[in-house]
Amino acid sequence: MKVNGYQLREAMKRWQTRKEIAAKKFPESLRKFADEDKKPPMEVLAEFKAAENAIATLQTAQQWYNLQVEVTQGMTLALAVKRLGGASRAEKILKDALGIKTRDAFDYLEGRTSRDRDSEYAERTITDDELRNELEAATSETSELREAIATANATMFEFVEDLSELIK
Repeated sequence: MKVNGYQLREAMKRWQTRKEIAAKKFPESLRKFADEDKKPPMEVLAEFKAAENAIATLQTAQQWYNLQVEVTQGMTLALAVKRLGGASRAEKILKDALGIKTRDAFDYLEGRTSRDRDSEYAERTITDDELRNELEAATSETSELREAIATANATMFEFVEDLSELIK
């Protein structure tokens, strides 16, 4: 059966919803009034377990898919997904650093406008221009990874196992 990454992801979302519904229905199924029509608890539990098993199977298939599909020569989809997290965090660090108000070394001392020759003050270690250049490179890297991941997720992959019952 041929499947792409988007199909796997959407199938997992559907099964996750089914699991959540069953989990919510189970406590409600433990009691009922005579005029109520409710599924027996073990039937609801069976639905919950079926959803859990489907999710586990789909997650395993997704892991396999991510290790088989390449986004670039020598880089699997699995590696690209993991690298995207780190690249996004680096991008955020740089954005946060640029958001810090640039101040004169003495501005933080309230009312201080002249130098105190006996004090030592911390100096900037990187300019805003250097930060902007690094941020631009980091943004470019995350964009390239996101694009590569999106393209790779559209790749059809032949699974030996029949997933048709789980993906419908």
